[in-house]
Amino acid sequence: MNQGMNPAGNPIPGRAIRCLAVMIIVLMAFSTTGCGSKMPEISAVEWRLETRSPESGFVYESLSVFASIKDDDGLDNISELWVLNDEAALAWKLTDVDWIKTTEGGDTWIGGSSLTTPEMTGMPRGTYRFVAIDVAGQRAEKEF
Repeated sequence: MNQGMNPAGNPIPGRAIRCLAVMIIVLMAFSTTGCGSKMPEISAVEWRLETRSPESGFVYESLSVFASIKDDDGLDNISELWVLNDEAALAWKLTDVDWIKTTEGGDTWIGGSSLTTPEMTGMPRGTYRFVAIDVAGQRAEKEF
């Protein structure tokens, strides 16, 4: 078995090297889990179902949905949002590239508008979920 050397030039047994390697890996894992450890919180969800009729005369429905999100690590810590309808197997992913963020009073609302089905038909009725995920992978969700 190959052995390392300690600072004094004495050989280090293989078991000690393995323990040291495990400790380093554990410390690295803790340091890469994100800046904070606070979970995001969704305090409210507001939604609106809209009927659209563009100039072509084709009529379809769209969904606008926004959530009041709090994160003690800061809202910049939120990495993605999801709007889900499990029963219809529909999901819309929003990132900071395409979500809309607005402040009203002391609350910050983040969400999206004009969400449609792939076929541009009526939006399924039933329960939806709004999910916020932060950079550490922690998530909060609220049904609407």
